[in-house]
Amino acid sequence: MIKCLGSDEEQGRLFGFFNSVWGGIGLCSTYVILAAVTWLFAERGFRGGLRVYAVVILVAGILSWLIVPYDTERKVDLGDENRVDFRLIGKVLKIPAVWYIVFFTWGCFMVRSIIPYLNPLMTDV
Repeated sequence: MIKCLGSDEEQGRLFGFFNSVWGGIGLCSTYVILAAVTWLFAERGFRGGLRVYAVVILVAGILSWLIVPYDTERKVDLGDENRVDFRLIGKVLKIPAVWYIVFFTWGCFMVRSIIPYLNPLMTDV
């Protein structure tokens, strides 16, 4: 998407700006979420915090269902010829490249999930 915003000469600046904004928002949201979780679990306990999480997720799901428009023009009748054949999953799982992608995605997710928790642990390093 960013590639479509500028010419070839502007790509580096656009990607740099995108990554800077992403990092800034990630940093701010990490501390906001940390403060909210600390407050929720300190005031209401573990069950109260989980209840608030559940309500936030439900509200976000309902709002996205109501706000995101349903595109009736692109609705396509798939019919029987385009049905998913679940027997092909076994064939896909035998492809080594699929496993590389799975482990790469899992690794990126784990690193992205664990890094916010490392900051407090590394204060005395």
